[in-house]
Amino acid sequence: YLFKTLGYDEKDLNLFSSSIKLNTQFMHTLYFDIRLKDQKLTKDQFTIISGLALGIDTAVHYNCVINNGKTIAVLGCGIDRIYPYANKYLARMILDNNGGIISEYPPGIVPKKWNFPRRNRILVGLTRAVLIVQSPSKSGSLISAMLSTDYNRDLYVVSPQKECKDKDAGNIELIFTGATEVNNPKEILKEYNYC
Repeated sequence: YLFKTLGYDEKDLNLFSSSIKLNTQFMHTLYFDIRLKDQKLTKDQFTIISGLALGIDTAVHYNCVINNGKTIAVLGCGIDRIYPYANKYLARMILDNNGGIISEYPPGIVPKKWNFPRRNRILVGLTRAVLIVQSPSKSGSLISAMLSTDYNRDLYVVSPQKECKDKDAGNIELIFTGATEVNNPKEILKEYNYC
């Protein structure tokens, strides 16, 4: 279902702003690098696909929108139930920027924890390559990484940071098992002869 009707008000804007402030305190040190990556990748006509979750997903979608890039959010609930609610305004921004919000679930389906790992197959299925920015040892990102192999997609992993060893445990494991380690967007662009 493609979601094109989404109302928002001043309260939603305040929720969105405060969630960004809160999340940047906990976000991986690569937050600023993500902003640069999105700017570079979106200027090269890449469509960024992610799950609209708080944290890295929020940063990726938001920075894609402010750089006038295309982004698609894949939900783990009905399209009339933007989850998390704090990203309702971000969802509106995505649509206003000619992006998309999609879900395999019909309207009215509430978010359930088992829906999110299932939606990762759609995220991966829509892509040519998967970039894992940060993944602890038990992370939904690792499900996407496994699916990338099943779906014959290229798998890139941002180089782990020494100071974020626990948050990057999944990245370390993925690189050890054969994922391509990257430090900047040019490395990905080179793979597809965009440089």
